[in-house]
Amino acid sequence: MLPFARQLLSANEERCVWGSDWPHPHIPVAMPNDGDLLSELARWAPDERLRQRILVDNPECLYFS
Repeated sequence: MLPFARQLLSANEERCVWGSDWPHPHIPVAMPNDGDLLSELARWAPDERLRQRILVDNPECLYFS
């Protein structure tokens, strides 16, 4: 997953946003740990500026513009 995520970010970081299906209402098996999933973002986007963009700036632009 790491190479794929980094390729997406390098291709178009201004269009990437973080999302989850929390609380995972339609999965009849054990739920993933959302903290673990979010920790992956630090591996995919080790730069704090890029994480700010993914978590805050890009969604703000998408949902409030």
